[in-house]
Amino acid sequence: MGAMAIPRYNEIHARFEHGQKVGWVLEISLFIIALGLLPFIQWNKLPQDWISATVVTLLVPMQFLPSLICVIATKKKEIDQLSETARYGVFDKHNLRQLVDGVLKELQIPKRKVRVYITNDKQLNAFAVSFGLSRFLPFMRGVYLHRKTLHVMTPQELKSWIGHELGHLFPYALRLDQAALLQIIAGAVLSLFVYQQVAVWGGFGVMIAVGVAWLFLYVTSLPRAKLSQVCEYLCDEYGARVSGIEVAITDLLKTGSATEAEHEVLMYVTQAINNGEIPNPDSAYTIYEQALGFEIEDAEQIKKRVATAIKDYKAERPNLSVRGLMDFFWSDAATDSDATEKREAMLRVYDLLKEVPRLDWKKTCGWDGHSTLTPMQIDRIVGKLENNPDLVLFRIPEEFQVGEAKSHPGFKKRILYLWINRLDIERAPLPRI
Repeated sequence: MGAMAIPRYNEIHARFEHGQKVGWVLEISLFIIALGLLPFIQWNKLPQDWISATVVTLLVPMQFLPSLICVIATKKKEIDQLSETARYGVFDKHNLRQLVDGVLKELQIPKRKVRVYITNDKQLNAFAVSFGLSRFLPFMRGVYLHRKTLHVMTPQELKSWIGHELGHLFPYALRLDQAALLQIIAGAVLSLFVYQQVAVWGGFGVMIAVGVAWLFLYVTSLPRAKLSQVCEYLCDEYGARVSGIEVAITDLLKTGSATEAEHEVLMYVTQAINNGEIPNPDSAYTIYEQALGFEIEDAEQIKKRVATAIKDYKAERPNLSVRGLMDFFWSDAATDSDATEKREAMLRVYDLLKEVPRLDWKKTCGWDGHSTLTPMQIDRIVGKLENNPDLVLFRIPEEFQVGEAKSHPGFKKRILYLWINRLDIERAPLPRI
């Protein structure tokens, strides 16, 4: 992985403040574009060319639609709506509600401002939804905890997760995210204005409008991309303020280990697709999802279940079926080829990852698999990483992402950031909401 520069506390906070100022300038610019161009829209011409006008007007708004649909379609329940008999690891609706309320109180966030949902997801993860459209769709705004996270994490570790996601909602919410509706309106008005100026060129004019819409989205999203990793460091801090630095680092290590196991199983399934053992990628995804459990397991255990599921699938699959005929007649040869090449590229990367030297952090610090790591144990891990910069913690693609445009820094960088800057984090006052 090579030597890496771990940012310092003051540097990260300064970059965030600068980014927010850029976001404020961009927000004002979007307002000027939206308001300034409205008088120049030729409203009287819209009825005659309403199809093309509608298409170009929706070019920017449609970019937000997949995310909206994904959040709306996610199976979720607010904590208070959970069944009385529901159990998620050591949690039920009452102690989960109590834990969330405790985190809100400690971070001085009013309870009425936050919705916390539980999703039925087997990935060890969580996310927060915070953007301007949620003012009109308030039920979407909140913290979404995957069910597996509740099964795997201790109460103290879950505090770190919740605190991290609350950071995205409150002190470290990006101005551009809050101005999403303004971005959509400005983009729609600009696209329509440009199209009307070049509509006489027919299809070429539509292409120009598409290009302007793409450029608009690229430019207005650039500040968000530049701040994405900064926000992750800050939200890690925010979660650690509730749980403690040692708990937050233990949490990150457990999450990285689970992610590595999930990636190994995913590559196993991907190889099975390419070998023709699972001819239908949809079935492969179903097998993968069913093989994963809500508890932390060794990758080899999960792969055994996948192998059994593949055998069952092949045994149950008839020689000729309506679904098989549909797959054959409706498949796109080019698309299938692209998908195969993409899977092969993923497997090549996986083969390379297996050769990367990895630190056996559990052995290095003598972790028992359950308790929170002590400062001495973390010092051993950090010392090994600093003295051997080529070592990685986990053999997953995310650990090798570089550049400001990547949404998350790797686990190694996040852990080193928390530990190197722990004194500054612990001494700093809580950010104002």
